[in-house]
Amino acid sequence: MNTETLEKMKKMRLLGMHRAFQTSLQTPRPESLTVDEMIAQLINSEWDDRHNRSIDRSMKRARFRYNATLENLDYAPGRGIDKNQIHRFADGSFIKQNENILITGSTGTGKVTWHQHLVIMLA
Repeated sequence: MNTETLEKMKKMRLLGMHRAFQTSLQTPRPESLTVDEMIAQLINSEWDDRHNRSIDRSMKRARFRYNATLENLDYAPGRGIDKNQIHRFADGSFIKQNENILITGSTGTGKVTWHQHLVIMLA
């Protein structure tokens, strides 16, 4: 029964649900989930999976020159980048407050890469 269900999930391209259901079958839990909780967990897994795949597709279509991540940002003292400020920008609250970020600097200082960090964080 479970293998049939897993196969149907795959054929229907419910990959997030498939992964969550397969994991729930393989890892015994001390507490048993109610039917409502299990369905909610499967739906949330599918939702997250589709959202992540959408971000991945958008990133590929954007054809960024560099594969920039927040973790790879160079916070060397000479660059004058405040790590705490960057992490505050990462939460995106400036958007809800209708604020803008202006990135300035000399040619070749990584403004494009920094912009890509923001785009990735906000995607």
